[in-house]
Amino acid sequence: MKRVLLYSAIPLVLGAFLFWWFSAAQVVKRRTAKLLEIATVVEGDGGDRVAGPYALNKLLAPEVTLSISEVEEANGTFDRQEIESAYSVLRGHVTSSRFDHDSRIETSVSGNTATARVDLKARVEMSGHRVVLNGPRHAVFSWINDDGWRLTAMEIAEP
Repeated sequence: MKRVLLYSAIPLVLGAFLFWWFSAAQVVKRRTAKLLEIATVVEGDGGDRVAGPYALNKLLAPEVTLSISEVEEANGTFDRQEIESAYSVLRGHVTSSRFDHDSRIETSVSGNTATARVDLKARVEMSGHRVVLNGPRHAVFSWINDDGWRLTAMEIAEP
């Protein structure tokens, strides 16, 4: 009898886990964390500098609106290819970048749209030791589920 209960509980637990893992909120959290991971550059990570744009592609909608308070040139609406090109060039000029966050990414999902909010400790250092971002930032990521969850807007500002 105990075995029957055990064997019937396993599919229920596995089903509940899979339901949670593939829920929209969890997918958006993982995609937001992946985006921050791609934006992080560690000195000497040569291979990742080349692979980054390819990983970025599947996260972006055809058009993405950016708003980064300290970087005037990065504000506006850009198509995916523009962002990938700019990202490739920028990675070549970044000495290091870090976007650390605690594991709390707050999400809200409504139909096929979602918003992720996260507090970051950001630091971006360009060649020549010029620091572009440094300190706490609040980031808001807007996502749409169009053939997978894709980023439509990103806003990074001082808290």
